[in-house]
Amino acid sequence: MKQASELNIPFPKKRTKLHLAFAIGWTVLGSLNALFQIDILSFGYLYFVLAFAYICLYFYQVSNAWISLDASYIYINGKWGKKIPFGDIREVKSFAGDYIIRSEQHKDINVTISALTDSQRDQFEAILKENRVSMN
Repeated sequence: MKQASELNIPFPKKRTKLHLAFAIGWTVLGSLNALFQIDILSFGYLYFVLAFAYICLYFYQVSNAWISLDASYIYINGKWGKKIPFGDIREVKSFAGDYIIRSEQHKDINVTISALTDSQRDQFEAILKENRVSMN
């Protein structure tokens, strides 16, 4: 059972749908290339490799959280996932539609506010306040 101070924010639906659309598009181009020998961009079978990569990315993003806030840390699940303990957070700024979270170890995490729903944003701010992180 989840604790009251735990929050998992999924990847934005716009991003996941875009990756699925790219996977379908590369699959269609690869099929046209394989069936009719039409080299639209002359990638050969690279179309299927790209389609497979986008399908894997889509399923990864659907099954994992984009942002995880636990009782002791913030974890951004991206290309090179970043994990910052709440004790190391130096400041949280709201600037140009993003939350910029800076730590003592000179790690920065950017969270796009527009990708969060109102309830997720309220929960995000409540967990930061609960862990005594001041927001500027």
